[in-house]
Amino acid sequence: MPMTVMNAPDIRYSALSTMPEMQHSKTPYDLADFKLAVEDGQDPDGKELNADMPRWSMSEADLQDLLAFLKSLP
Repeated sequence: MPMTVMNAPDIRYSALSTMPEMQHSKTPYDLADFKLAVEDGQDPDGKELNADMPRWSMSEADLQDLLAFLKSLP
């Protein structure tokens, strides 16, 4: 069975908020940016993320909880 190798980037908030794409943003990866990435597979500038990034349909509360969790990671 062929295996696909995927390079998963660091998704801790500390890494997300320092990505080069976020240098122009006043609030790095706020909830709206996070929702765009999770649900639509786009970065804050609207560019398509890698196809390996799964797209999820989540409630607003679940998105807020997930972002809060990522912010809590060291």
